[in-house]
Amino acid sequence: MHTFDTSREHGYLYAVGIQQTSIHSVSGPTLEGNHSLRFYLGIYLALSIMSSLIGTFKFYYIYRGSVQASRRLFAKLNFTVLRTPLRWLDTVPMGRILNRFTADFHVVDSQLANSVSFGANAFLSLMGILAASLFVSPYIILLACVLLVIALYYALIYLDGARPVKRLESTAKSPVFEQFGSALTGVATIRGFDKSQVYVDRMFRKIDDWSTATWHLWLFNRWMGWRMGLVGSLFSSIVAILILVTPSIDAALAGFAFAFALEFSNSVMWTIRLYAAIELNMNAAERIIEYTELPTESLGGKSPSAAWPTEGRIEVEDLVVGYAPDLPPVLKGLTFSVNRKERVGVVGRTGAGKSSLTLALFRFLEARTGSIYIDGVDISEIKLHDLRSRLAIIPQVSRLTTSYTV
Repeated sequence: MHTFDTSREHGYLYAVGIQQTSIHSVSGPTLEGNHSLRFYLGIYLALSIMSSLIGTFKFYYIYRGSVQASRRLFAKLNFTVLRTPLRWLDTVPMGRILNRFTADFHVVDSQLANSVSFGANAFLSLMGILAASLFVSPYIILLACVLLVIALYYALIYLDGARPVKRLESTAKSPVFEQFGSALTGVATIRGFDKSQVYVDRMFRKIDDWSTATWHLWLFNRWMGWRMGLVGSLFSSIVAILILVTPSIDAALAGFAFAFALEFSNSVMWTIRLYAAIELNMNAAERIIEYTELPTESLGGKSPSAAWPTEGRIEVEDLVVGYAPDLPPVLKGLTFSVNRKERVGVVGRTGAGKSSLTLALFRFLEARTGSIYIDGVDISEIKLHDLRSRLAIIPQVSRLTTSYTV
């Protein structure tokens, strides 16, 4: 039996048979090993700085590449659309072209880069969690594979339904642009014939069609999001139950396993959702690339002399011109000549071919047979830019008749 002496000397507390440490000597927690606290704080600070630099470089590289790709796509699309044959511009609604230049480029500029960057980050995080789980238990890997298979199953069902709905939503937006543009162009005529309400009702119907497709697209997103959340919660619950029914498991291992379950389910959910977002957003890039591959007017040929044309002589020989290969010709075997300093008026009823002749002079309509010579130069053999930059066209204010000067 020990007796205690509560006397204090020099700040120490003594007990018979037991000596305790000084209360002044306990200044903080001790670290196991030979390294000091500064050593570990230095490692943590270095890792934090490295992570910040890598993250900054990653986002800079992705967004810079996205801007460059968008600029190249825009330049290529602009070049192609401005040089497509006149028949294509006559048959394609203007709303489809505006939709490519506005809504589709908005997706490419603002959404696609984010989906790629965050999707890659979620995928790398998923791989890191799987690699860390190898040091814990193979049973967690089996459960993780089961979760991954179930999530991929729902993702494939989602993509099979959302992909055509996304295309339908993009297509349904074009008539809205077309209707709005045509209403602005003919607003005087619409008011003159008191048809304003007709155009308003027609615009509402087109907006309803687009809104219906958009609503179903978001419905698909909620469908997948709810199931992904349910599968992740089920996975975390199963891991928690396994930890509870295994009392012999180490506390550190149990904490790691539960943290792994939460992080893994979250990473799987975001990886698959962001991959689906990438695939759906690539629909906009696909629509843009579709128009960049359109056939254009012939850009080849030779350059005429710098002073051409000097006299303005026009010789037309057996000219046959049509608006499309599957349409009948408008000008059939036309032959005439115009000498220098002559003024010629072309007169005819509607559909006689007055405008078609002018379009043939500028090679908006290519000749099927025959030829056109200006100052002895066959215009089909020279570059379009040189031809159209040397000729002039002066339209009248009235839309009923048009006067041309060549």
